[in-house]
Amino acid sequence: MQRQLDEQYKMQKVRVKLRKQVDNSYEILIGRGLLKKVPSELKKSKLATKYVIITDTNIEKLYAKNFLRNFVMNRLDTYLLRFKAGEAQKTRQTKAYLEDEL
Repeated sequence: MQRQLDEQYKMQKVRVKLRKQVDNSYEILIGRGLLKKVPSELKKSKLATKYVIITDTNIEKLYAKNFLRNFVMNRLDTYLLRFKAGEAQKTRQTKAYLEDEL
């Protein structure tokens, strides 16, 4: 039956080549004093109305208090989420916890 239809309509297959190119490039800032500058730059950009700082407990001890203070001083609605430090904490469970907290 299929052969009869193919012969009747003289079908042929043609490959349509479609390429999808995605550029996932992005910029990063490298320099001294960026933790102080980031909140004011975000405020100028009006990128969002709320911000979340996600950090592990080691980095929290070193930078979070001052970083969060800079967001508050710039009157940006900001939340701090933390998770335990260490490779063992880099799990789907930790990811799920952070997503739930958002």
